Amino acid sequence: MISVVANTVRLLDLTIHTIVKIILVTVATYTAISYLFFGSIFMPIWFVWTDYPPLDPNWWRKPLIKGIWYGAGFFLLLTVVVIAFRKFLFPGFLFFCGPVFVFTSMVMTVVGTANLVTDARNQVIQDFQPDKIQLRSFYWSMTHAPVELQDQLHAMALKNCEPFGWSYRDMEFYAIPLNAAVNVLPAQWIKDCKIERISN
Repeated sequence: MISVVANTVRLLDLTIHTIVKIILVTVATYTAISYLFFGSIFMPIWFVWTDYPPLDPNWWRKPLIKGIWYGAGFFLLLTVVVIAFRKFLFPGFLFFCGPVFVFTSMVMTVVGTANLVTDARNQVIQDFQPDKIQLRSFYWSMTHAPVELQDQLHAMALKNCEPFGWSYRDMEFYAIPLNAAVNVLPAQWIKDCKIERISN
């Protein structure tokens, strides 16, 4: 493996300065995508390594593996192109190899996970048959996943005037206490169902 890397570096005539630039551009790509989808550069790492993830790993593990495979494929293809046509390509073309891997891996993971989770949530909603429902996109939810006590829920529903919120961790609806419901439900729902705070 080390010899393969060494031969690639030799073929591409890479200098330490160039390698540092490639790393910086790759890190910048990761940072931009992390802020775009997760709102933080640490959230993607937290999703993978935390013992109490905001979403069950079974939902994002396959999209992650698929994303990495496609990212690695594009990376290798682009590297081969650079090696084969390095005399005809402008020097900056080499800087795209790392970012292409990061971009492809992360975007495919997020989009694949979003599709799986959204389809599953839609099926639960269909089975639950709420009287009223208000949804937020999975992409919005990813930037709010660390917040447990918040006034904006991933999704909320009313059934027989009983309020429910959506949990991505459990992939199901949960009952919202009335004292909390008056703070998070739409004002019209509260008015229509005459929901009031319960005095202690």
